[in-house]
Amino acid sequence: MAKDLKEHARTVAFMAGITAFFIAAVSGVHLVTAQTVARNEKLFMQQAVLQAAGLAAPRTPADVVARYEERVTPLPDPQSPEYFTISAPGTDAVTGYVFVREGAGLWGAIQAVVGIGSDLATITGASFVKHNETPGLGARIDEDWFVEQLKGKKPPVELTPEGTGDNSQSEIDAITGATVTSTAVRNILNRTVDEAARKLERVDA
Repeated sequence: MAKDLKEHARTVAFMAGITAFFIAAVSGVHLVTAQTVARNEKLFMQQAVLQAAGLAAPRTPADVVARYEERVTPLPDPQSPEYFTISAPGTDAVTGYVFVREGAGLWGAIQAVVGIGSDLATITGASFVKHNETPGLGARIDEDWFVEQLKGKKPPVELTPEGTGDNSQSEIDAITGATVTSTAVRNILNRTVDEAARKLERVDA
């Protein structure tokens, strides 16, 4: 009996040691990579803001940061912005705005970065930075054709079956087999422009 208890204690001690080792290893990796992860996430968001504003994304990270700092101002708090203003190069003239908004997709929230022109009515671009939509279906919102078609739209927009759009400013092609995702995108676009117009008109007033 005593021998069995001793063996059991050894097993428990061994498992506890292995567990502690892996916890320490994972924690160490997290601490070492935390700054890199945070830097990459910030860069990814800066690229998304530039894309939504209709600005061609530079090729190198350094150029992304430089263009972002030249053209983009996060407001009202740079650490926790509610929206971003886009300015013409070398001036304070505002050419557009960018908002980060969420909507309910099929499998969770879709986070979109949506750009709006200075007229507070025209979409300049959009980027979907977070979602869990189905690969080959809803996840196609990341495809170039889908994102490109959003430029120049003037909400409220409605959905039309994929491949049947006529380049109208009030319609976007839905994704075949992804009605929930397409509807979520439409709602995000419409809500963003409506909220932005009301918010920015109050700010300007």
